[in-house]
Amino acid sequence: MRITLLLPGLCTRGLFVVLGLLSGLAMGAPAVAADASAGTTADQNPALEEVVVTARRREENVQTVPIAIDVVTPQLLQQNNIQTIGDLQYLVPSMSASNFATRDAVNVSIRGQGTNGPSGEPGVVVYINEVPVPVDREGDLAGGPGLMFDLENVQVLKGPQGTLFGQNSVGGALLMQTARPTKEFGGNIQASYGNYDDRELDGAINIPLSDTLLTRIAFTGQLRDGFTHLLSDPSHPNGTDADNRDDFGLRGTVTYRPNETFQNDTIVTFTQFESHGSPLLLTNVNTSATGCSGAPCPAPTFFPTLAPSLAQQQALGIRTVIPVSSNEASSGSNLSINNITRIALSDALTFRNIFGFEDYYQVLALDIDGTSLPILDFPDLPRDDTYRQFTDEAQLLGKTMAGRLEWIVGAFFLDNQAPKFNVEDNIEFGAPADSGTKPRTRSEALFAQGTYDLSEVVKKLKFTAGLRYSWDDLSALGGPAPPGDLQPTGPFQYSDAKSSALTWTGGLEYQATAETLLYLTSRRGFRPGGANGFSASGLLENNYGPEYVNDLELGLKSDWSLGGVPVRTNIDLYGQTYDDIQVQQIVFASNGSNFAALTENAATARQWGAEFEVHAQLTDDLQVGGTFDYLSFKYTKFAAGVDAATLTEGQYGNRPPRKYGVNARYHLPFDGAIGALSVRANWNWQADSVAVPSGTVIPAFGLLNLSADWDGIHGTGFDVSLFATNVLNKDYSVGGFNELSSLGFAIQRFGEPRMYGVRVRYWFGVK
Repeated sequence: MRITLLLPGLCTRGLFVVLGLLSGLAMGAPAVAADASAGTTADQNPALEEVVVTARRREENVQTVPIAIDVVTPQLLQQNNIQTIGDLQYLVPSMSASNFATRDAVNVSIRGQGTNGPSGEPGVVVYINEVPVPVDREGDLAGGPGLMFDLENVQVLKGPQGTLFGQNSVGGALLMQTARPTKEFGGNIQASYGNYDDRELDGAINIPLSDTLLTRIAFTGQLRDGFTHLLSDPSHPNGTDADNRDDFGLRGTVTYRPNETFQNDTIVTFTQFESHGSPLLLTNVNTSATGCSGAPCPAPTFFPTLAPSLAQQQALGIRTVIPVSSNEASSGSNLSINNITRIALSDALTFRNIFGFEDYYQVLALDIDGTSLPILDFPDLPRDDTYRQFTDEAQLLGKTMAGRLEWIVGAFFLDNQAPKFNVEDNIEFGAPADSGTKPRTRSEALFAQGTYDLSEVVKKLKFTAGLRYSWDDLSALGGPAPPGDLQPTGPFQYSDAKSSALTWTGGLEYQATAETLLYLTSRRGFRPGGANGFSASGLLENNYGPEYVNDLELGLKSDWSLGGVPVRTNIDLYGQTYDDIQVQQIVFASNGSNFAALTENAATARQWGAEFEVHAQLTDDLQVGGTFDYLSFKYTKFAAGVDAATLTEGQYGNRPPRKYGVNARYHLPFDGAIGALSVRANWNWQADSVAVPSGTVIPAFGLLNLSADWDGIHGTGFDVSLFATNVLNKDYSVGGFNELSSLGFAIQRFGEPRMYGVRVRYWFGVK
């Protein structure tokens, strides 16, 4: 089932021109004729509804796919006010996210596998329309707010991926598919208003130009005041509200389908965002005489007023920040062009090609120490990153041996490089440390996977096997720059790290009944090695090698009933060995102040976990559900010279050992003539964890979200929704920088406060 509901937004640049065009097209178009069922949302009975996914490159019922998958519908995105990929962690078991440099870039982990250092290679690959989303120099997902609009659904695949598509990964994949044009004219416009003067507007329209040429236009945007008050920075001496939103997105999709054998989809998306940044708050200072490797810590030693700054910040709380010495700002834009071609060569053979181009730009100004002291800053000339990424993936999909063998073979290519030097104008312990880097990532791979039906030997049994060989090359040209200069002048040094590996998957699946699937899967994933660039002493550092994950997973998916109540349960048990783990370490130069964050292969580890999901339709009107996941991680061996104590302290980096969630949705039993009314509640909790790669402790917290929906009001095309997130207004951390035992201080960034608002949506034409 494909469902099209949209994420909300408002635009300040050109959006009203688009809105005027859409409104003009809608004039005279009849609203959806709604009877008792027309106003109901498509997930009115989602617990036992058939959910279609494309995790194996073909459409299948999610309950018949031998992969642990969570599917988030557009309805759930709206009801829980999910506006960024990081927000998904509060709905998806075993998924975690944190951020350090900016709230607009997120580090995503699944089952504890994410990005452990600034390698630029993610542990979880995020795809939009089957094209990998670029990552920044820290390995965090680029793009900012405004990415998640006009989606069909979000599919979260858990465990190493790579023998079916795209980049290899050690943690999993997150698949987002944008809505495609339809043959019927229609669409919707939605406006939202909430606290912090949150104004949002979005919409979409299908315009079929002919039976063979279909088009769709969608837009989104948001203006919102900030929820963190900054007392002052150099550009705002009288203060400003940070953590605000000003983002805009526009997408055009053209589908050309002249016959049943050929289809081409071209999707062009442009997004941009800007804000007054997301300040980091000073949360701790280490003033012990032996606090850092048996000696006084450098930050409080060089800057004795650091401790009084901490007292000042603590007195203000987490929504007000003391004056800082660097500007706070975050802005960027992304142009994405995707082209997907499908050719049915025969009834049993299909060729697909997926092309992607991404042009991403980000500017970041940040005071890393969160004070007016020049300890660690990105000052007036901020970090300035530009990336251009080309990808292409060719696939051949087929069925042979009388349909018993379904297979795919493919080739993947990625080239992501900076067209100019990405500049960092830094202050480190009062001294300028300007530099520029031109990074480049190239990845090539061949992959194949097949599933063979063994029913002639053992009824209802299938066997899957897949192989992938990857070649990766991470290189960079870099060097220091004069203070205030936008581009480095040299001398330059070149670093290059090449990796290659064979990865695989193999498994058995047993469809015991039409409603019960049992599967056993083993996979191997790898993350390529990389180059550290310059050390604290200005010399080129050694490269670090790849890391590897081997896993074994046992899963059960079943739909059943208890006393006539339909129930769906999904259970997964998994174990993993984790070798040559890439870990970030702080290394000091001989002067004791200049330092560098270097990545090295530091350890091996083992982890195991369990995931459980249950949904039950207790009555025709009441649905309840729950999730629980448990993760146990332990280092088993450390490389020579590694700070084992620090690594062990942070071993739950992006790995909450326990997470659970409960939810309920109730359809109010009113006369269907007035429309469909429902209320929903979601509670999600996670245990203590540590943000990666910064090492900040994230204490346990739980979030309550509420929503109410009135769809198809009195048989019209109008819907109204009320939403509230973080209803209990909990204070919780989403990342930071913890170097109490190396630099002598820690900082944190905190999550959003209580947010609430109302949405009004109007459907026109054919819904």
